Amino acid sequence: MLDVTERGEQNWYPISRIGWFTDHIREGIDVIRGQIDLFAPALDEPYRLDDDTVNHCIRVYENQREDLVLFRNQADRWQRELGTTEQRTAVNTYVAAIDELEKLTGDVLMMCATLSEQTIEKLMAKSDEEAGREALMRLVRDGRI
Repeated sequence: MLDVTERGEQNWYPISRIGWFTDHIREGIDVIRGQIDLFAPALDEPYRLDDDTVNHCIRVYENQREDLVLFRNQADRWQRELGTTEQRTAVNTYVAAIDELEKLTGDVLMMCATLSEQTIEKLMAKSDEEAGREALMRLVRDGRI
């Protein structure tokens, strides 16, 4: 994984490592798609998750978004140093994967923002009347009554 030295300088890797980096980003894409699939039911049925779960996911994906800067920096460096068509193609593939991961990270963070307003703790803080009215309005909105 990319990292930063104690002095705050990014470590750089040779172009020969691009396959590993691309695979790493693709694994991240697979993981985040799974996370989105896990969150989808919670968006449809509020108050399924607790504050700790949602806050943990927010921290994880905000950190991931910050790390993407390092991956982009590495791609930029490789692009400046490239010579062969094969290397250009490999870097373009890598950058496309970063773009996809960045989009999905934004998507999951938007889901988390919504879910953070619909946690079990938020429901428990409501009066019975308020919670009942909200549930009724959700049923009407969804066409279930």
